[in-house]
Amino acid sequence: MGPILYLDIDGVLARRQPLPPFELDKALPARLAEDLNCGAIRRLDPVLVNEVVHGFDARACQLIRQICEECSAGIIITSSWRHVFSPQELKAILSIVGLGDYVLGSVPGGISRPDVIHASLEELGTADFAVVDDMDMRHDFGVRSVVPEAVFDEVCARKVRRLFKIYGH
Repeated sequence: MGPILYLDIDGVLARRQPLPPFELDKALPARLAEDLNCGAIRRLDPVLVNEVVHGFDARACQLIRQICEECSAGIIITSSWRHVFSPQELKAILSIVGLGDYVLGSVPGGISRPDVIHASLEELGTADFAVVDDMDMRHDFGVRSVVPEAVFDEVCARKVRRLFKIYGH
């Protein structure tokens, strides 16, 4: 198993600001499902699909994808989105932005985010990880906590690559 990227969505892949105006394209899920060869996208709500396309930061998603490819990293979703969407839906949502193939799952709900990440680390038995979240968790994870200023950027990517190099990759 490669390194694990514990990944938040809002404030990491999607900016925490209102979406730019866009016209709803009700056929977008079907087109993306076909183009990306991911039938699960077709089952997502068209409004959600449009919001992902228009609201997720393309460069942030590209940087995460590059790290996953370069480091053979897997993604575990820690976002509050895990309370709203099933693991299959989260994978489909991230497939829209090219990250679905790297999604290993999501942490369970019910307890604090740091606690569920610690439980996941214990279950997986790995020490090769980074936590990328706009919530500052340096108290819980030290230098392995990567906190984007607005969205995941080149500075964050360098830090994650450095962490994976130092801690096992």
